[in-house]
Amino acid sequence: MSVVAASQVVLEGEAWRARRAAHEARADRLVDARRERARKGVPDPVEDFLFTYYPFRLAALRRWTPGAGVALAAFFFALSFIFRSPQPLPSTP
Repeated sequence: MSVVAASQVVLEGEAWRARRAAHEARADRLVDARRERARKGVPDPVEDFLFTYYPFRLAALRRWTPGAGVALAAFFFALSFIFRSPQPLPSTP
């Protein structure tokens, strides 16, 4: 049996921050109406049920994670100093 390493995407800090900002903007657009109704005390039967039944906070929906197989380039750079790894760092596609 052979083991195949998972492909890894390494993002530079600028790309990482851009992806995070784009996700946060999308999440804000999706939850702004809910926030406004909650602030005014206006009920919405469907959203009230969903946010009561599924205990997701709006802040948790806004939190971005890059997903499996995605890493920050600076992390690998820091690891190379911590562990003095003789292996080359993954290249950015």
